Amino acid sequence: MSEKKTTSVIRNNKNDTVVVQRKTTKPQQDNQKIKTETINNVASNISNTNNLQQANDLIKIISVFIFGCLIGSIVIYFVLLNKINSTTTPSDNYYNFHDVSEQEKPSHKKHEQEIKEKEQIKREIRAEIEREIAESQHPKPTPKTNGRPNEEIVAQILERKTVYSLGNPNGSYIIVKFFDYNCGWCKRTSQAFQKAFKEGTIPNVRLVLIDTPIFGESSAIISRFVMASKKQGKLTQMHEEVINASGKLDKSKLLQIAKKLGMDIHQLESDANSMEIRNQLTENKKLSEELKIIGVPYLIVNGKSNPGALIGEKFEQMVIESNQ
Repeated sequence: MSEKKTTSVIRNNKNDTVVVQRKTTKPQQDNQKIKTETINNVASNISNTNNLQQANDLIKIISVFIFGCLIGSIVIYFVLLNKINSTTTPSDNYYNFHDVSEQEKPSHKKHEQEIKEKEQIKREIRAEIEREIAESQHPKPTPKTNGRPNEEIVAQILERKTVYSLGNPNGSYIIVKFFDYNCGWCKRTSQAFQKAFKEGTIPNVRLVLIDTPIFGESSAIISRFVMASKKQGKLTQMHEEVINASGKLDKSKLLQIAKKLGMDIHQLESDANSMEIRNQLTENKKLSEELKIIGVPYLIVNGKSNPGALIGEKFEQMVIESNQ
């Protein structure tokens, strides 16, 4: 870079002297320095502006996120609140839509009653299983029947006009079964007989059914509907459908089964609620009390008492005896 030199001559009049001053300048270097400083200042300003803009954008994003979370929390709160309310207190629209009468609306007392009934069923089933285990280890003697032999009891049962049976109606090997449709061991016994009847392995067996609903009103309803199906000639089919059904059976499901079997469901419901059917169940209960039956299933197999399920080896032995 070239330097510019300047010389100044100054005369001093007082003492007639001359002073020579030389000054060297660097104009291009000064200009470059000014430009550099200016560019740095501008860049610094731009950088500060960008940082400020980014900070503002970040604040906006955080604000939107917090606001969204707040709104989401409020929405979730009201959704859960509405769900809880709809679960504990069904709305009137729900019942109007389903045409449910005011008396049929569930209440806390009804719910508690259903829970108690289920717990009672569980206790009875548990007691039945324990009884079965105990009896398998220590068989009980034949219960006393007020001095009357089982043959006389069976003869009395067969004399009843309302008695109904499965298998061979003229079979000489007679089995009387006290049972409840809600009893698991009763179902297993019934299914064993159903299979044997279809396979033809017990052609001489007449299975007399004595409905003994010990598990509450739900069992009594099932018994009444099955017993009433006899009036329409569908007892065997109705019995088989019920013992093979899964889940809890109520009136609506029983009517669905009846409709599937081609029955007049209005007539069936009327017969099931008749005093005739109810009296039959009352007679069955008195008979079970006379036999001192404390659990189901209870069978009288060809005159011999058989407390508990008739399945497995005991069933196979019955098949052999009935064919001799």
